Amino acid sequence: MIFSGLSGLFSQSNGFIASYDSMHQRVRIYYAFTEWKAVDWEAINNRIRPKIVDAGTGNDTNAFYLALREYVGSIPDGHVSVRGAGWDDHKAFARYQQIGGSYGFALVGLDDGRIVARLVNPGSPAALANMQFGAEILEVNDLPVKDALDTVSTWWAEANPATRESNKLNQFRFIGRAPIGKSIKIKFLNRGSSEPITAVMTAVDDHYATFDQTSLLPIASGPTVSSEILQPGGYGYIRLTSEPGDSAERAKVYTDFRQALVSFNASGARGMILDMRVNTGGADILSAALSGFFTTDTTFYEQQYYYNPQSGRFDLYPLPRAHFNPQTLGTYINPKYPTGTIFTEPQGLYFSKPVVVMVGPREISSGEGIPMALQRIPKNKVVSFYRSNGSFGMMESWSIHYLYPPPDDLYLRFLWAVPSTRI
Repeated sequence: MIFSGLSGLFSQSNGFIASYDSMHQRVRIYYAFTEWKAVDWEAINNRIRPKIVDAGTGNDTNAFYLALREYVGSIPDGHVSVRGAGWDDHKAFARYQQIGGSYGFALVGLDDGRIVARLVNPGSPAALANMQFGAEILEVNDLPVKDALDTVSTWWAEANPATRESNKLNQFRFIGRAPIGKSIKIKFLNRGSSEPITAVMTAVDDHYATFDQTSLLPIASGPTVSSEILQPGGYGYIRLTSEPGDSAERAKVYTDFRQALVSFNASGARGMILDMRVNTGGADILSAALSGFFTTDTTFYEQQYYYNPQSGRFDLYPLPRAHFNPQTLGTYINPKYPTGTIFTEPQGLYFSKPVVVMVGPREISSGEGIPMALQRIPKNKVVSFYRSNGSFGMMESWSIHYLYPPPDDLYLRFLWAVPSTRI
């Protein structure tokens, strides 16, 4: 099927192939984390390119888009995505085809190794089969549940899973979604029962209810900085949901964060909890500056490396990196600092008490930098039930590769620069 909004670029059957080959040849060279994430570009290409060829032969735009989604899903990085406003219809169509149906449940793994139902929606196929909240899942389609989970695709995760843990969390979600009308056979044991139940369920359209209920998308509502002094313990609490790059927003976040620490110091707070569990990231210079409230020394934060086509390797970024200026709330360049380097600088206000930093899988990019910096200080600890997203890296305009320019507007977004320090 050809989307009517496209401007004739796909009239030749090799249009898909040429755009894909151009993308793949660039990304496999410029992508920053190939070695660290063990990305096997040859294996990915061998699996995806035949699907691109088939899509071109059939002039099938939806199949082309779906193959690109699989390509992206093969790169464990929350910054990698395929986008384009002109392709929203294809995205919606392909997603509905693949996961528009629901069995009405989602799973979670427990510390003791059991996998249980964390969600069973009333009136859903799972509920009608008498699955209850907390039921232990034993088998799926006659396979042990852990083996069945290994086959579940996570292409449609809101942010590409960057770690094995994040991938598993999404598999717990997506095992309960399927094409509408597809059946699944599940053996489960309800809590307090000694007799397992085996049921066949058929996926129905729930308007993405379980998908939305279990979202791992790093979006938070409310102010970027919220704070209070917890009683009766007298500990300070700050929730930080982003480190915005816009200069006015950046200044406000810095000011609000600083004022919270002023109040904590004035009240004699015994310590502090910094809640980073839902954080969309943003500007590294703000992350470095906020980290400076917890140290009295200028310390290394990160160095930026980028792929240099002239040298054929990742080289240190050759220009000075801007730092946040606490006096003007703008930025400045320190000529004494090495090129490509950001430092954590004392901010003129010091919080000396212990800090516990809370992290989670909905924390990504620059949001992962503050825990990285604070955990280097012995009095501080990072705690979590799950790890952060694992996508600490840098996005710039060079990080976009257009397969088709506007108005067709299809591009791949990827990381072109890599900090030398990570959580």
